Amino acid sequence: MDLIPTQADPLSCQALQILKLSKGEMFTQQSNEKYQTEFISFSDNLETTYNLTDPTKWKLLDGSPAARFSGRLIGGCIDVIGNLAGTPYGDMAHFSDTFRQDGIIVYLENCELSPCALTRALRQLRMAGWFNDATGIVFGRNSGPDASDASGLSYLEAIEHCTKGLNIPIVYDADIGHKPPNMTLINGALAELMVDNGKATLTQSLV
Repeated sequence: MDLIPTQADPLSCQALQILKLSKGEMFTQQSNEKYQTEFISFSDNLETTYNLTDPTKWKLLDGSPAARFSGRLIGGCIDVIGNLAGTPYGDMAHFSDTFRQDGIIVYLENCELSPCALTRALRQLRMAGWFNDATGIVFGRNSGPDASDASGLSYLEAIEHCTKGLNIPIVYDADIGHKPPNMTLINGALAELMVDNGKATLTQSLV
């Protein structure tokens, strides 16, 4: 996240204030209107802000217009998280035992993985129990490579293949990841997410 004084989008402006909150407090974030696909180099302009050009639209994998679910947040960049699954540093069994009564929202974003590599990482997470108690899964905007032609496995096909049979909402193109701006997500926070016709509202409670 690029935090400079002239950054004006609501999600970036909220970030530092959110990080100052104390236990017991809560906050709400709304999906941004637009996001960035092309970066402006800081070497050309040190005061450059996000180049927000493309309309933001949160989507559900099954095509539904809306979903609402809640749970404890856990996740991050799948390029890293996929390697932690099954190790003491990605101990989802302990996290699930602690927060099972609240449910779990898993959030992930792909930086550089190809669809095939993404499939392996998601399969690793699923076999390590990351989705066992999930009430929903949220994927950020993909910045990794997609299928090079129609015959290849695509990003969305990888997600569909690895979440098949879970019977929970699967959200993608969320405001997280390497295509800013991003929501501030606190691992372990109790969250409620509402998605409705491309817009989203996320409330997190630090309890």
